[in-house]
Amino acid sequence: MDNKSIWEATIREPLAVSSLPHWPCPRCKTGRLLLEKIGLVFRKNRDLYRSVEFNKDDFGENLFLGMLVAVGKTLQTMQWYQARFSGFLHCDNKDCGEFVAVTGRAELPGPLMGKQVQSQMSAHIVPEYFSPSLQLFNLRDNYPAPVRAELIRSFTVFFNESNSAGARLRCAIERLLDERGVAVESLHNRLVEFSKSENELGDLLQAIKWLGNEGSHSGKLTRQDVLDGYEVFNHVLDELYIARPNRTKMLQRSNQLTEKFMPKRKDREPKA
Repeated sequence: MDNKSIWEATIREPLAVSSLPHWPCPRCKTGRLLLEKIGLVFRKNRDLYRSVEFNKDDFGENLFLGMLVAVGKTLQTMQWYQARFSGFLHCDNKDCGEFVAVTGRAELPGPLMGKQVQSQMSAHIVPEYFSPSLQLFNLRDNYPAPVRAELIRSFTVFFNESNSAGARLRCAIERLLDERGVAVESLHNRLVEFSKSENELGDLLQAIKWLGNEGSHSGKLTRQDVLDGYEVFNHVLDELYIARPNRTKMLQRSNQLTEKFMPKRKDREPKA
């Protein structure tokens, strides 16, 4: 899965505005999305940043040390304010130039609230929505259109609602099985049927099915869980629609070469 390290860096929130990851452009797939500093807007929430809580057990029996640490953390975090932000990213590929809107949560340094430029550069952001949505892995044209559409729905909610993203990823399995002509009822039975011809890939899809079930029922999925699921599904799609057609093509080509250049039987018979 390309760019996984970028997505893992993105979900280690919050992100410093001054050093955002180089997100890939969802249109051209080769350019990088850069934040437009002009037009970046913050709106402070009415409440201060969350208060710091501490537990004496964190510091053993040294309650005095615990109090000093807690007071220091409180003074530090009281300088930050919760906010919302919106802005635009643009692709640095001159042949593309796509614009992507981004919005989400932010943390602003209190002392700089009146100084717009310094405040923006010192802010931390947690992106929640991108429009158009970023592609967590490259949706190649070789993949079936219904599968790509379902994955886009999953990508759209990935940064804000990991459980919904996991459930949508499960739906993408259904669309894949539709395209493979597996028509039996229930996803479990469909995967059993699929595994009769694609045993290893069937096992991989089973793992994603369990992930999707977790998102739908218990609501305990993390974004890292879903990211791992994307990696597995990306592998399955590449095996079915990229690697296998390439192997088939090369096998046909090699058969053509063999037929053309392999000595015929009479040419291989030993001379008297």
